[in-house]
Amino acid sequence: MKSSTIINKQLLKYLIGFITIALSIQFIKKINWKVNKGAYDSWNWMEFFIYEFFSEWIIVVLFMIAINYLINKIIYKKIDLKFMFLLHVFLSFLLGFLTLCFITSIAYVLGFHNFNEAIENVSLNNFLSGVDKDFLIYFSSIAIIYVYNYINKIKDVELQKSQLQTQLATSKLQILRSQLHPHFMFNTLNSISSLIDIDVEKSQNLIANFGDLFRGLIEYNEEAMIPLHKELEFLDKYIDIISVRFSDHLIIHKNIDTHLKNELIPSMLIQPIVENAVKHGYSYNITELIIEFSIYRKNNYLFINIENNGELLLADFKTLLSKGTGLKITHERLKSLYENDFEFIIENKKDNLGVISCIKIPCAI
Repeated sequence: MKSSTIINKQLLKYLIGFITIALSIQFIKKINWKVNKGAYDSWNWMEFFIYEFFSEWIIVVLFMIAINYLINKIIYKKIDLKFMFLLHVFLSFLLGFLTLCFITSIAYVLGFHNFNEAIENVSLNNFLSGVDKDFLIYFSSIAIIYVYNYINKIKDVELQKSQLQTQLATSKLQILRSQLHPHFMFNTLNSISSLIDIDVEKSQNLIANFGDLFRGLIEYNEEAMIPLHKELEFLDKYIDIISVRFSDHLIIHKNIDTHLKNELIPSMLIQPIVENAVKHGYSYNITELIIEFSIYRKNNYLFINIENNGELLLADFKTLLSKGTGLKITHERLKSLYENDFEFIIENKKDNLGVISCIKIPCAI
């Protein structure tokens, strides 16, 4: 709460509500005395209400608004607790004295008391008769003010913490993306250079395709999440490049749920995995590589499975992450985006006829 604000509207409702309830309980007791014990017989009900409830309600509400303003000015300053306690004790007594004076003034203005009666009414006995009630109302009211400010402060701290975490996650993602793009570009250029001496025309086409890829990198450079259909368009351009290099020895099959085309996924999520499958799939015994990937939705999660019939893994996934730049960056990006609410694993298929990569992430839409 800003100190420049006299009182928060929500806090004002709480204070007025509490003061109204507290004074109403006291007023009900006085009504019982008037009805059953003959007290206040000289006043009609209107005079009784104004003098015994409404006047006190006004002065207490106005006083506590002023106290709230004072608390807002000093709440975050380093003030000795003993001094603060004594200050509030003094202010609680001041509330009792001002209440007595205000009620007596209202009674004099409305003709309930003459001047001498009004002066006599502001006495020590009358002050002491209501000081316990004023003391409790005052300290209960400032308790509401302090608790309200404390809760708001906690909310502000949590909001700032959340904003900082978001900023840190965004910065980390930008760093990871800056690492991934050069890694991807280097590998693509390496594929192009290997074809220049073999087929000039095909290498020129590859350069044109790479230009399209590069524009895609620039277009989505600042976006952590993109629609699935955009990711697949980007992937198709990469597949066109590597297909020229491997000719008929690379076959790729896709099984994608068309209803998921607008689902948001991390940009360049699939390409590093396909690249890893191509890079490590070929061997002396496996010269024709078949890659099959499927994308589907189940239980509000998006599943991306990429299988190949290539060379089996000789190391576990943890070791692969420590060695492979693209896979490591992909894993760290997923962790930054989803914390622990994701799965990413690469392992040999159960029939030992290839390798499978599986990604499970929460659906964004």
